[in-house]
Amino acid sequence: MIKLLDNGTEVGWFETWQELHEHITTVEDSLLPTHSKFANDLWNFGICSTNQITEQPKAPWSFEIYSPKQVALRLQDKKKPSYNIPVMMEAVHTRLSLLEICKGDSKNITSIILTTDIDVDLLLQNWCKMYATANDFTVVEE
Repeated sequence: MIKLLDNGTEVGWFETWQELHEHITTVEDSLLPTHSKFANDLWNFGICSTNQITEQPKAPWSFEIYSPKQVALRLQDKKKPSYNIPVMMEAVHTRLSLLEICKGDSKNITSIILTTDIDVDLLLQNWCKMYATANDFTVVEE
């Protein structure tokens, strides 16, 4: 179990890091207009479907997985300097999905080709912990 605290006050209990992620992206994003802690940041974890791609502004914090087809489509838009073109091209060439992680600086995105040795769950766990730390939350694993 994972407990999220805000200044010692319990925000919620989560059985998995994915559930904590859902809390971050659904509940907290809905508070953005009125919650000063989230006024300047958007947090996102998403797995995009293979049939569509949405062009939304890159959030300062994000954790997104793109299919090879979506990576190929994104390669056509080379206007974004944060794209790691060589890694994206390799993902398309090898027909592997691409994980992009942003931790508060949209100009410094980590791009990881999803091979079988990549532990996406561990990366998501670390991302959730960094989000909590950056927003003065405490995460307690029990």
